[in-house]
Amino acid sequence: MPLVFAQSNDGAFPARIAEQQGATHFGLTVTAEAGVNVTTLNVSSGGVRATYHISARPIHEDDVARARAAELRGRVPGMADLAARCRTAWLVEPVNDPPEWLTWECCALVAFVALGPILPDDDASLLGVRSARERAERLRAAAG
Repeated sequence: MPLVFAQSNDGAFPARIAEQQGATHFGLTVTAEAGVNVTTLNVSSGGVRATYHISARPIHEDDVARARAAELRGRVPGMADLAARCRTAWLVEPVNDPPEWLTWECCALVAFVALGPILPDDDASLLGVRSARERAERLRAAAG
C-alpha cells in the first residue's frame, strides 16, 4: 500500500479538509468517517466509487532510507529531504478492488493535505501531488 509522508505532529488525518479539497481541487466526491486509528475515505469520480482506509503511524528510519533510495531511482532531488521532515506516515489501503487510477487520485489528495511525498509500493520513485495526478490521468486514459 502506498505510504504518504505527512507533516502532522499528532498523526490525525484531517478528514473534513480532505472532503473539501477533494471537491475543490480534484473533482472528487469524498466522504470521510474518522475512527480511532483509521479514517475511511469513500471516494468517487465520474461514477466510479472506491473505499480506502487511511491509517497513521510514526515515521521510521527505514521509511526515510527507502525514500532516499527512491529519490535516487526516480531522480527527484529534494523529495527525500521533504519526507525526512515529516513525522507521520499515512498508509493508503484500498478496501475493495478500485481502478488503479482512482487509487492514485486518492493518494494525490492525501499528499495534498499531508504536505508530503508519496512512496509507492515498488519504491521506484517519490511522487508529489502533480506526478501522482499525472499517473492517474495516464492510467485512466489507458483504461478507456
